Amino acid sequence: IELDHSKLRQTYPIYDEPRLMIAGTVTSFVILMFFLHPVHHKDTAWIALIGAFVTIAFTNPHDVQDALRNHVEWDTLLFFAGLFVLVEVCAA
Repeated sequence: IELDHSKLRQTYPIYDEPRLMIAGTVTSFVILMFFLHPVHHKDTAWIALIGAFVTIAFTNPHDVQDALRNHVEWDTLLFFAGLFVLVEVCAA
């Protein structure tokens, strides 16, 4: 498959490169911590939550409440939280 990078950059521009770098760095760190679970024995849910809060805090420090109210799909998050609880109860 051949990609036209200039067309991709024109079609899907990056509007805020510093935020992208911060979010990418935090995501890479979270994935690394997931793979290092046998070493530190921390629950992956806590690692994911810490990564999410760090991303929100550093990418939008002046408007965290607006980000939590308007830019988070709470219905989807609650659905997955309930799904995880259901799976854990069924596994026990």
